[in-house]
Amino acid sequence: MDLRCPYCLNETRPELKPGIGYCCGECQEALPKDYVDPLNSRARIGLVGFTGHGKTVYLTSLFYTLRVLSNRDIWRNFSWRTCDDHTHKIKYSDVRNFENSRLPASTPENFPRPALIHLQNVPSMGDIFLSFYDTAGRVYESAEKITDMGRFVAHADTVFFLISLSESGLGKCDMGDVSFEMERLLDIYIRGVYEKMHVDLSDKQEMVVLLTKADEIDILPEDLHNFLNESSCNWWMNDDLEARFSALDNYSERIKEWLRSEGCGGFVNLAENNFKGVKYTLISSTGASPVGNTLVTKLEPEHPKGVINPLVFAMRSACSRESAQGVRSFIGKIRRR
Repeated sequence: MDLRCPYCLNETRPELKPGIGYCCGECQEALPKDYVDPLNSRARIGLVGFTGHGKTVYLTSLFYTLRVLSNRDIWRNFSWRTCDDHTHKIKYSDVRNFENSRLPASTPENFPRPALIHLQNVPSMGDIFLSFYDTAGRVYESAEKITDMGRFVAHADTVFFLISLSESGLGKCDMGDVSFEMERLLDIYIRGVYEKMHVDLSDKQEMVVLLTKADEIDILPEDLHNFLNESSCNWWMNDDLEARFSALDNYSERIKEWLRSEGCGGFVNLAENNFKGVKYTLISSTGASPVGNTLVTKLEPEHPKGVINPLVFAMRSACSRESAQGVRSFIGKIRRR
């Protein structure tokens, strides 16, 4: 079975080598067995955002929240594991520091290895293999840097577009500045990927907009403010997962319309016209503003808000994509008979 290598991004047929396991036929990197397993859904997720808007802290908070979902059995029988040494360090060192209220260092500009995790028994979805691609915010300051360092993100199935309204508003939520910065980042990304790398985003990539540091948005409407406060990990402690999925879709539409009402229609339209699909979320990776690289209070499982929601959007898309591919493959086999 041919698949795209998570390290070099080339289409490859994995080679099984004695004593090593599966390897990429192009770059010879060892491939996790679960990545090769055709029974698992797979999703590549790229993180896009300027420096200081919370990409690395979000990823650490997400891994922390996945641990909470498993440890508290919020998702029944759910577990997850790392698939290489780099990701193992994030889960058992960086996340441990995060639990002790210390924030991770910013991502270096030279692209690090992807974070590879295997989720097991995700409610309504089953087993899913995820590859996360994160690179420094400075990469997104120009289209040329995206083609050099951001190509891994450009080839992701779903891109998490992280933007802090307080950072974009120069320390306050000035929506004129916010709209300008959101559109500027998206314009740079589209030029780098579509114009320079010839990747058709409208056919290949979905986008989830993450309004980060949402606890700092002082102009957030009351219903969205309440939703943010309710969306800790405990929000998923519900047997009716389909109702939760529907609620996420509804809040996505509500956030989009709020952005339009605040003068960010240019960004919304640019996103809708250039990506396969667009969703919107509110997140607070820590629940409150830190002081330097340290949280003011000890981190508790209920503090991060909304961090699992973007991942749910990406996983649902992955499952739908795999189902559609399975149907196309089945139809193709019938036609060849």
